[in-house]
Amino acid sequence: MSATYFVRIDGIKYGPIDADGLRKMAATRKLSRDDRVSRDGKKWVSAANVEGLSFPPVEPTLSA
Repeated sequence: MSATYFVRIDGIKYGPIDADGLRKMAATRKLSRDDRVSRDGKKWVSAANVEGLSFPPVEPTLSA
C-alpha cells in the first residue's frame, strides 16, 4: 500500500494525497517548504522536512 499524506496550505487541509501527488505538488510549487504535511492528520511537520520532496529554487524578485 502506498503512503498517503495530508497537507495544510493557508489553513486549509487537503488529502489524502499519495506520495507521487505530494512530490508533484512540491515540484510545481503548489506545496511550499513552509506548508505543513502529516501522515495521520494529527502530527504535522513542515514540507521541507519530508524525505523525498524536492522544491524548485525560489526565483529572485526584482525590486523597483
